[in-house]
Amino acid sequence: GNLCSRNSALIVLLHTPLFLNWLQRYYRAHGQCARRKRCLLCGFNDLANAYWGTDPQRAPRFEDIYLPQVWERVKETFWKDDPVKEQHDVCDFLENFFQQLHRETDAEGWQEARDIFEIRTKNDHVCQTCSHVMGGQTDQKSFLIANFGSEKQPGSDKITEVLKMPQPKFEANCEQCKRQTMQLPREKITYLPEILFVRINRLFYNKKGGTYQLTHPIEAEERLIVPSEILDGPLKSTGEACYELYAIIWHNAQSTPWGHYICVVKDPKGQWAHVDDDDVTLNPSTKAILGHRARQQEAYVLVYRRLPLNRQLQLGPQEVAEVQDVSAVRPTTDDGISGSGQPEPLPRKNPPNDQLPPPQKSASLREQPAHDTVNLDQTIEFAATKLKWDLKEQLIRPVGSGALVQIHGRARIQKAKIQLRFVCEKTGETLIGEGEISLRDPSRRSKKRAAPTVINTRSKKAKKEGRREG
Repeated sequence: GNLCSRNSALIVLLHTPLFLNWLQRYYRAHGQCARRKRCLLCGFNDLANAYWGTDPQRAPRFEDIYLPQVWERVKETFWKDDPVKEQHDVCDFLENFFQQLHRETDAEGWQEARDIFEIRTKNDHVCQTCSHVMGGQTDQKSFLIANFGSEKQPGSDKITEVLKMPQPKFEANCEQCKRQTMQLPREKITYLPEILFVRINRLFYNKKGGTYQLTHPIEAEERLIVPSEILDGPLKSTGEACYELYAIIWHNAQSTPWGHYICVVKDPKGQWAHVDDDDVTLNPSTKAILGHRARQQEAYVLVYRRLPLNRQLQLGPQEVAEVQDVSAVRPTTDDGISGSGQPEPLPRKNPPNDQLPPPQKSASLREQPAHDTVNLDQTIEFAATKLKWDLKEQLIRPVGSGALVQIHGRARIQKAKIQLRFVCEKTGETLIGEGEISLRDPSRRSKKRAAPTVINTRSKKAKKEGRREG
């Protein structure tokens, strides 16, 4: 049905113990919402406990109560119209889910969630005429995009080769050539998260302006070493960045006009489960998952967790787990999420013996010093179009940068240089621009000047003549 994208996304999140561990710990500090009006944090916590728990009273409520709580919260926030009438992209659902978490989480909690899921990059572009480098902006995103080359070779492409594929060139003004030249965009990763989402860009446009899905096969393995060619900074010099594949979302675009989403996930025992809405197949072979030609052609989102799984983590201002208890960040250990249970996706024949693990005994979210953050609210609207974005972000202020407001003397505005780069991942369209804007401190209001004294310009002689006439 049209909710297959939602179902696939939620199954992946429910099989991400590091995220569930963060959710449980933050949920305890966050408190509880009213039962009838649950926020996304509380709603997903209920959903996870019902999914993994053994309480016979809670399991039937998974689809009747807890799933609608999460769905209604995401739906009312981002999809005002009824989204059931049409299918949505699974990546759009995940992006909206993360944005809503951002809205409901404080600065410290969100910084930890960012360290779990967010990829940080440095972007610039090189003039193909004079090799002058321009840009240098930083970016944050939830998905690492894998683009196919312009010429498809017979056979399949390895995921590592597709990740190294350069982005399409575009034309822009060169600061050094002083004219329009071809530019080669470059993107280097400066921070890799604990959970890495890789999106295979399969949407292409034909000469008539229509779209079609490229079914070129992708060859993925259970271990991914991120190519050093796309890394930068300390990442490039600290050795291999290795990940384990634990979930795949497939998109079959031929079954319906919108296609159909299904997924496979690893349970905490390291065994695969095939989930197609309510239809669950346990323990399919790895060869059937990774070696099946049709599945290689439908692979859309690959989800990885960073190795080694048992290392001590430092997320945000505090550790997620102490050395003596790393069960929550080791989803493939023999002990499962906690205890001796063997969690499986619904329907469960042998549910686990324990619910989700309690919060780790690390420092409280409130005990650590807050990040020096700057809240940025921005609205971007394209003229003569329906394109409009309302964005909320938290920026880290560099150490020693001074106050945010640095307006001195009689000045009432502060100049700021803005550089923007829009890249449509589906179409490859690119827009860049820069400019200078004036920022004002609303607390610095200009003092009202007293009304000037009216000077009587009539001469004394004129006054005397006026008296005589009277």
